[in-house]
This record gives sequence, C-alpha cells and structure tokens, in this order.
Amino acid sequence: MDGKMSDFDHQNWTPVVVNKKRSRTEIQTKNVNPEAARLRKIENEETFVKPKMLSHESLKKIVTFRIENKLSQTDLDSRCGFPRNTIQLLESNKISPSTNQLQTLNRFLKTGLTLA
Repeated sequence: MDGKMSDFDHQNWTPVVVNKKRSRTEIQTKNVNPEAARLRKIENEETFVKPKMLSHESLKKIVTFRIENKLSQTDLDSRCGFPRNTIQLLESNKISPSTNQLQTLNRFLKTGLTLA
C-alpha cells in the first residue's frame, strides 16, 4: 500500500471468541455427584404410584344399573353432573374416578363401588 491508508486500517482485527451458552442441564450435570444422581433416580422411580381403578364388580354394577334403568352413558353423565364421556372412560377403565365422582356414583347407584 503506497503510503495511502487503506479503507480498513482503522478496524481492530483481533479475533473475538464468543462462547456458546451452556444449558442448565449441562451446568447441573457437571456439579452433581454421580452417586447422588443414581440415588435420586431410584427414589423417583419408587414414588410412582399406579392410580387405583374401579374393581371389576363395580364396573358390572354400573353397566347393569344403566341397562336396568335404560340409561345411556351420556344420560348417566348428565344425571350425575359429570363431564361428557366420563362414564364411558370409567367403564372402559381408562381413567380412575376422583373421590367426588366415586361418592356421587355410590349415592346415585345406591351401592358401594370399590377401587381395585
């Protein structure tokens, strides 16, 4: 360059390194004792409790009550004040009844429904 200043001579050309941000899991895994992590995992697995479903006899009682009184599942839902399809899901054992639902069904059917 002939003593003439180039267009870029005023620039600072030192490289700048930008570190990528570490996620929380990367930060946490480096600070955690492996034995503590293993024990926490075992503890979490043991705390899982399978929800109690209606017993087979209780399911039969609901179905026979509906048939004897010529009620559809949606009719029984509306009479008990349940959301639509609740009886269908209960009869197919896809959901576990809440305490309030179980009490309402026991009052309405005048029987003792039990959980298995």
